Amino acid sequence: MDSGRVLAIDTPAGLVEARGVTTLEDAFIAYLEEAAKTHAVAALAETTLGAHRRSGTNSVERSFSIQRLFSCTIRESLELLRDPIRLGFALFGTTFLMLVLASASRPTSTI
Repeated sequence: MDSGRVLAIDTPAGLVEARGVTTLEDAFIAYLEEAAKTHAVAALAETTLGAHRRSGTNSVERSFSIQRLFSCTIRESLELLRDPIRLGFALFGTTFLMLVLASASRPTSTI
């Protein structure tokens, strides 16, 4: 296994024999090297495909979207309305913190 992916399934002797090496450790390293090459080829293909998509004439700039902002606002509003404890912390918690910070920054006068 490597990063949660199964590289090979067999007995230890079968894995060593399939790779044509002398130890199980050498077989494991060979399987890891093969997986790294496969991963590198897949990453290169994804990078090339992504560059091709971005260079297209009808590609969309995805830096900011009013629709995404609006949908996030609706989702957060619904979550706050469904959970009264979160709503209380969102409204009264921030108000309380602002009052505490405002009173701490006020200079005190001594007579």
